[in-house]
Amino acid sequence: MTKIRSTQILAGMLITALGSWVLLGWTLRNPAWLQIRPEYVAMVVNTALCFLLLGMAFLLPLIKFGQKIALQSLIGWIVIGIAGLVLLEIVLDIDLGIDGYEVHAWLADNNPRPGRMAPNTAIGFLLAGSTLVISQKVSHKITGVAVQIGTFSVLLVGLTGLVGYSLQLELLYSWFKAARMALPTALGMILVGVGLWGSWHRADWYKTQQYFKDDEKIAFTGAAILIVVAVTIGAAGFASQQATLEKILTQSLPVNLKNRATIFHAEVRQAIEKAKSAAGQPGLIRLTRALKADPLNASLKAEWNVIARSVLHSGVSGIRILDSSGGAMLQLGRFSERPAIEADLGLAYPAVLLWDRVFYLKTTVPIQDMGARIGSLVVEEPLPLLLD
Repeated sequence: MTKIRSTQILAGMLITALGSWVLLGWTLRNPAWLQIRPEYVAMVVNTALCFLLLGMAFLLPLIKFGQKIALQSLIGWIVIGIAGLVLLEIVLDIDLGIDGYEVHAWLADNNPRPGRMAPNTAIGFLLAGSTLVISQKVSHKITGVAVQIGTFSVLLVGLTGLVGYSLQLELLYSWFKAARMALPTALGMILVGVGLWGSWHRADWYKTQQYFKDDEKIAFTGAAILIVVAVTIGAAGFASQQATLEKILTQSLPVNLKNRATIFHAEVRQAIEKAKSAAGQPGLIRLTRALKADPLNASLKAEWNVIARSVLHSGVSGIRILDSSGGAMLQLGRFSERPAIEADLGLAYPAVLLWDRVFYLKTTVPIQDMGARIGSLVVEEPLPLLLD
């Protein structure tokens, strides 16, 4: 047995052991066999089954059996079928009943869909199954190139899954409502890539120069390794940038929230003080008392309009005078008629926060004459700083 063949067999043994171990862990309901750490997602049954099948395919050369090629192809098609159905579930957001929810539901491992493998895991198995199938009969250079691309793609999926475990990209996976690739799955996918390479690297179609000359082999292998390394390093660089951004946001968001809260409280206090100041004007108090006695007096209304306009010029959008029973006496400006949001701020003076394309504060303050309440002043004012 050659060294390269030994690589295939060794990879097959490790992959078979990995799949069998996980399947036994689910059978015995032993979390320690399924999770490296309690907060890590576990490898699901379908993933373990695909690893077990691929491991058996790599071990078939040890068996003296005439239909080894056909059996390896059959295993490849089974893996393709499982991975394809899972991808269909993920893309269409449907449940085809192949995830085995009942088998996985007992383990709380943060998988939003218990029993469903991660999207990149399904892609990796789809590539592995396809590569295993087409590598059994390479009769053209294009097929040989496809086998090599598929093998290095499986390695890339495993390596990026391994590096991606430090990225904490829950937002990305939440788009598909799926879990991330489990850490043992990433290691298993790398072993599958090694096993695939070992299965064809000594094949006649690759060993001879029938389809590939030595310089072509070196160039392709070098380019593939360069791409895998570049993508892996790029993912690691992204992880570093993401960690830095998260740190900056963690530090800046509380400060920004505190600043916004300070601005909000300052605007509310200013609006209330403005309303209290307007309600305390001697001219307004006198007019309110006079209007209660003679509400149809045109000269009194004209005088009140002058005072109201001066208040409007200070940034108020609407001003209204109420009598002691709450009935409207006079109004000037615009009030929000159907605000989408109304929130009572629970302050000493009635103050309601409104949303009507912008934020408004509607404040009601008493109009008092000699200590007696003779009416109320309602002032509505926009709060533009809340949207800056």
